[in-house]
Amino acid sequence: MTPAYGKYALVLVKNKTYDKVDPGDVIAFKADGLGGNTALHRVVSVTPEGFITKGDANKQADRQMVNDLAFLGRTVWHTNLTTKLIPVLQTPKGIFFMAALPMAWVILVIRLIRLCAAAAVSKNAH
Repeated sequence: MTPAYGKYALVLVKNKTYDKVDPGDVIAFKADGLGGNTALHRVVSVTPEGFITKGDANKQADRQMVNDLAFLGRTVWHTNLTTKLIPVLQTPKGIFFMAALPMAWVILVIRLIRLCAAAAVSKNAH
């Protein structure tokens, strides 16, 4: 779905919207060609049998007709901010920072609370 949806984009999909899909909408569905895994493609046309879809970067429409059994939902929001972040987090350095930064924040907050508490006790003692 590039360029609109980059690899590792964060996508919010609203389910139970099968009857509210229009041509041009991007939908999530169980793709037969992917062994039943999820695909995200744009609806080219709506027919009584289901939706004809096509990936934005693909030249031809998908072979699979997306019916209500394969349909998972319609996209309602997405961001490409995660396209650079996810690959970094999959590295050893990224995993370290993913664990270390929240721990550092917790330690910092605990120290600030202790400093404030000590200052309040000191102020009340005088």
